[in-house]
Amino acid sequence: MRELRRNSQPLDRFRRTLLIGYGLMSVVASAVVMRGQGLDWGPIAALILAPLAVVAAIPLVRRAAHITQRNNAE
Repeated sequence: MRELRRNSQPLDRFRRTLLIGYGLMSVVASAVVMRGQGLDWGPIAALILAPLAVVAAIPLVRRAAHITQRNNAE
């Protein structure tokens, strides 16, 4: 375990690659299933991209909330 902690960069790269692959496969599987249910590509794209936009906005919202809290404390 100590050796893994010291040299965790290759392990982090593997985890990141695995997570990205899992995410891409999930998107493809979801699109195939939704298309099989008769949805057009417009709603499919919206249903896939909307959660991604929310995830991308989380750091911005946290940063804005942190700045607001800091200004209120002063």
